[in-house]
Amino acid sequence: MFDGYLSKHISAVYEPEALLTYWMNLSILALTTAMLFYHVTRMYSIKTNKNMAAFIAIALLGTGVIYLSTALFNYIPRTDDILEACHHDHHCPDKHLERIATTKKLNVGMSVITISIELVIGYLIFNTIGKY
Repeated sequence: MFDGYLSKHISAVYEPEALLTYWMNLSILALTTAMLFYHVTRMYSIKTNKNMAAFIAIALLGTGVIYLSTALFNYIPRTDDILEACHHDHHCPDKHLERIATTKKLNVGMSVITISIELVIGYLIFNTIGKY
């Protein structure tokens, strides 16, 4: 049965998720750029000091981590506000509340995993400094 709650509040429900997705995309772009730059310098397509290349790649990764961490920091309270509003609205069925809560958990989990992967890659690159 169609209750119309989500259609009436669609922007409030999906806007935080869209914002998080945009920032996650930017974070992945920074990761890709860092990895590509580091690889290109290691293959001598770009002549530069390997330590300098590693620091630039780590800086790009760090920027991506900051982007995504900031987005996550803002996503959680925005989604909590939506959950709270839905909880107090008698027109919001429990199934919508559950769906929003589940989506929040998945998005937070995937963001944390992405940040962790970026940190591990940054650590691996950092360990190459001064070794070659």
